[in-house]
Amino acid sequence: MRRSKRFGLVPFPTVADLVLVRCSGTMGELKPKMAASIRKIRHVFMHEWDPIGFGRGGGLPADEYDAYVMPVYSILRQQKGEAALCTYLAWAYEHIMGSHVPAEKFTEPAQQFLQIDVSQDELRR
Repeated sequence: MRRSKRFGLVPFPTVADLVLVRCSGTMGELKPKMAASIRKIRHVFMHEWDPIGFGRGGGLPADEYDAYVMPVYSILRQQKGEAALCTYLAWAYEHIMGSHVPAEKFTEPAQQFLQIDVSQDELRR
C-alpha cells in the first residue's frame, strides 16, 4: 500500500505481485481457482474496461495491465466493495492515461470486477 494525497491508502503493485501474475502457469497448478480469478480480472482489463483503448483490437501486449491485476484481486478478496474498486480504478486510470477522472465514473468497470467470485480461491498451498 502507498499513501496517495487524493485517494488515501492505495494498493500498489509490488515485484511479488508481478511475479505472481507472470508465474500463472505454476500458480495454476498449485492454486487453480485463484489462477482462474486472475485470468478473469485480466480479461476485464483487456477486453471490457481497456482504459488505453487498444485491447479489443489486439493492439496491446497480453501483459499490458498485469501490474493492476493483483491490487484488484486483493480488493475483491478483502471484500472492500465498489467504492474501493472505483477509487483504485481512478488511480490506475490516472497512472495509465495521465488524466484525472472522478472515482464515481468507474462504477461500470467496478461492477464487472465485482462479478468475479474470489471467495472460494485457495489462500494457502
